[in-house]
Amino acid sequence: MTGYSDADFARDRDTRRSTTGYIFLYHGGPVVWASRRQRCTSLSTTEAEYVAGCESSKEAVWIDRLLKEIRQDKTLPIPLLCDNQRAIRLARNPEFHQRTKHVQIKYHFIREQLKNGIIDLQYIGTENQLADILTKPLETNRFQSLRDQMGIIDVKGSSA
Repeated sequence: MTGYSDADFARDRDTRRSTTGYIFLYHGGPVVWASRRQRCTSLSTTEAEYVAGCESSKEAVWIDRLLKEIRQDKTLPIPLLCDNQRAIRLARNPEFHQRTKHVQIKYHFIREQLKNGIIDLQYIGTENQLADILTKPLETNRFQSLRDQMGIIDVKGSSA
C-alpha cells in the first residue's frame, strides 16, 4: 500500500479554496482516491498541502483497519508521499511556529498518525506525484503518464 497526497493552492477563483487530492495504490493498482475542495481557506501552499495530508491520513487509518479485518496482519506504516517539504516538516515537528500557528488544531491529526506509526510521511518530487492528476488541469502527456503510473489503462478503441 502506498499513498500519494497533493493539493493545489487557492485555485478556485470564487472561494480561493484549495483542492485536496489523494490516491492509494495496492500492489500497483488504485484502490482509494479522492479529489475535493478543502473546507477551509489555506493561507499558504504549505497549509494547503498539510490539510491534504491530514485528509489523506484519515483515509490511511481507514485502509489500515480494513486490511487488518481482511488479512489480519501488520500493514503499517503506510508510506504517504507528499511533494511539499515544508508540510512534511510541519507534520514531523510538534512545536508551534510563528508562521503556522493559524493552522487549525484539527489538521494536526497527521502528527498523531506519524507518531502512532500509521503513516510514514515521505517526500516525492512533483514530477512523480500521482495525486497531481486529482488537483489541477494537466497537459495531455503528463496526464497520460500519471494515468499509466496509476495502473489505469485507456480502453478507448478496445472491444471491451
